[in-house]
Amino acid sequence: MIVRHDFSVIDKKPYMPVQIANHDATCLTLIVGFDNKVEKSFRSADHALPQPFTIVDYDQVNAGLLLINQISLVLTPLISRHFDSFEMARKLNDLGYLGEYRALVSALPDCGAVKTEIRSTFPRLYFDIVELSTL
Repeated sequence: MIVRHDFSVIDKKPYMPVQIANHDATCLTLIVGFDNKVEKSFRSADHALPQPFTIVDYDQVNAGLLLINQISLVLTPLISRHFDSFEMARKLNDLGYLGEYRALVSALPDCGAVKTEIRSTFPRLYFDIVELSTL
């Protein structure tokens, strides 16, 4: 697996969404649900992240935020204290989001099962999992 700078993943058999959001300089990466320590590391390592980006809590994600900020990529932990990636996928789907969604996890024995479940339930999202242990 190859993870590009924009955190999209290149697989041997890439999953193609119905529609992929356009990545241009005006699009934002939305970072949701990480604890304060991780948020601080995101902010201090902003040169490594797609720019520009914004960090919000799960309950702040709404249609206005996605539309006004032209969100093209959403990054979350696979599982957080307040939600998991399935709940976030449902919320994004219900809000009409058609862009890329990446869930980050340190390691996971069977990413395929989680990807299959979320992709089949929410086919309009371009969902993938980034396993940090494989980078």
